[in-house]
Amino acid sequence: MIPVRGSLAEHPALFLASILIQSGAGGRLRFAHGPQQRELWLRDGALVWAASTLRRHLPEEWLASLDAAHRSRPDEAEQARLRDILLDALSWVEGEYEWSAGQGAPTPAACAPLPTRSCLLDAARRAPEAVHTLLLSHFRHFVRVPEAPGLDLEPAEWGVLRMLDKPLTLEALMQAAGGRVGNGIVPLLAALVAPGLVTGPPCESAAAAPVRSPEEEALMATLEAFEASDRHDLYSLLGVVRGTDTVAIQKSYHALARRFHPDNARDADDLRPRLERYFAAVTEAYNTLSRPAERERYDALRSAGQSMSARDATDPKELARQNFEAGRRHLAAGRLHDAAGFLTNAVKLDGSRADYHRELGIVQMQNPRGRQVAESELRRAIGLAPTDARALVHLALLLKRTGRVQEADAMFQEVLRWDPDNATAQSELTAPPTEPGGGLLRGLFGRRQA
Repeated sequence: MIPVRGSLAEHPALFLASILIQSGAGGRLRFAHGPQQRELWLRDGALVWAASTLRRHLPEEWLASLDAAHRSRPDEAEQARLRDILLDALSWVEGEYEWSAGQGAPTPAACAPLPTRSCLLDAARRAPEAVHTLLLSHFRHFVRVPEAPGLDLEPAEWGVLRMLDKPLTLEALMQAAGGRVGNGIVPLLAALVAPGLVTGPPCESAAAAPVRSPEEEALMATLEAFEASDRHDLYSLLGVVRGTDTVAIQKSYHALARRFHPDNARDADDLRPRLERYFAAVTEAYNTLSRPAERERYDALRSAGQSMSARDATDPKELARQNFEAGRRHLAAGRLHDAAGFLTNAVKLDGSRADYHRELGIVQMQNPRGRQVAESELRRAIGLAPTDARALVHLALLLKRTGRVQEADAMFQEVLRWDPDNATAQSELTAPPTEPGGGLLRGLFGRRQA
């Protein structure tokens, strides 16, 4: 995987960008060498913004250098500027780099995102031999990607690509090529690997190398960047900028959910807790920025130099509290599915709170398929707080609803032991027998709840 920061002598810019772009990563990739700097902002592997310390890369200078015909097409002019910055940055092999996963661009994009695969191809053609070798060093063999993006290849590159319809090692490829593509197999193959036209399984030595796979690299880089700081801007967590509309915020959140939801790591016990902490922070960011009143409050605090919940973004107990409060808000608004999601996050992040388990159990009671979970959560709540009358009475209602009347009556008696005036318990104990189903619904909706 790529460390969050490091040396370009070890990881050249083209090597880094190839991995991040192929994995569809989003964030900021910054290069620095003395006074010179380049910054690239990616979203889903496309370039949405770029900055450079070169004077010619300033937007106003770039426009001034164009003729009138090109200046009249500002979108094309801006894409050309981004491409020039990207190609310049991809040539760097000295200096330092820093990757900030998830960080959104500082300003809204001035043009459509720039497709980056052709830039990787052009940069690889010009790259030095050491970069070519590094691009190829992590694969046991090479094979053509079936649905690779269409790029304008040179005849020799097409010749190599056609030979890779079946997997070949570098040695086998050189032997198969013979004299058909000359002596430059390595640079030709590297030019195909950089934009993702050719791939392959990692070699054994790659297990200890900085890169395992593009997907794993993007995931781990995101988690490392998140864990490296105790301050998190909510806009950056969602990969958007201030001023982004609610629809775009929702799309960004859903995209992050598809990539980083903890359920995607069911078989990785060491990774799942880290994903849970990260995704809880992302969910809290979405919960805040998707609601106009809360977003306005956050923007006001942000403008004043303060941070709303970001100071606690890596504290599981604080994240649990935020998810619990969000769950209660959704429950009050009648959004049971959303409430269950937030409350589930809360108990995962902090299983020591009886009220978290209790409220999750109460929400799950209202889902016919969630009764088993509801009973489990209510019993956990009672185990943590045996005198919690609210948890006791809802568990009793659930038991009665599922036909365990004697067990339910014993639980109602336990409720009255701790809360002698509990109206629900008194009423249920004195009510005539009912058909299964009546007690629970009546207890939830027909009487005052405990």
